[in-house]
Amino acid sequence: VLRRLGIDRLPAVAVFADPADPGAAQVYAGEPKHLPLARFIHAAAVARSAQPGPDPLAVQQIETQADLERLCIAPAEASPVPVLCIIGVVALEPAFAESRAEHARAVAVLESVLRGQQLRSPHAATGGSGDDDDDDEIEAAGSAPSPPLRAAWVNGLGAAGQQVRALFGLSDDLPTAVAVSPRKRAAAPYRGSFASADMLAWAEQCYGGRGMRRLASELRIADAAPAHDEL
Repeated sequence: VLRRLGIDRLPAVAVFADPADPGAAQVYAGEPKHLPLARFIHAAAVARSAQPGPDPLAVQQIETQADLERLCIAPAEASPVPVLCIIGVVALEPAFAESRAEHARAVAVLESVLRGQQLRSPHAATGGSGDDDDDDEIEAAGSAPSPPLRAAWVNGLGAAGQQVRALFGLSDDLPTAVAVSPRKRAAAPYRGSFASADMLAWAEQCYGGRGMRRLASELRIADAAPAHDEL
């Protein structure tokens, strides 16, 4: 790490503005005194806060671990309430018009799920999960200023899509999806038709804890181990 950041003397201070991109760290090169160091950290924090985060209603593509961090994990870690991330696994062959159209329809379904969740009260997701901890989380979500859902898509025909399918034990039939709770390191595969009303009902049940199973490994798409443990 020190070599990559160009640090050859210690002590040293580096600010990692984007946890998903360690290479974007800023290394302090000033005097080891309180005031200039405080100014450096403050400037880095201001620059970070000025950067727009992902639109909570946008459905973007996951191609790398950094994308997964930015679109699913980071929003969950930064939120005061639990956030559920829906990853849609859809086929896309850009050279074929039919494939592009099918992909556009699948992404539109995910966008519709996000809009539908925004219009509903989070309390609709309680559904009697039987888990006191989960009920507490849903109760807390009632004051959330934005929906507790995020969504992204991954190309099921590419390497990242194959890793996602293996990691979560998803069907080979596309499109499909998985709901992921980064905070709990748990997930639930989707088993129904790829339709917005059905997926919204499923997502709300997952948010209440139904069908969620703890991941036995880290939430990394480079790790294709599909093993799970029951909650």
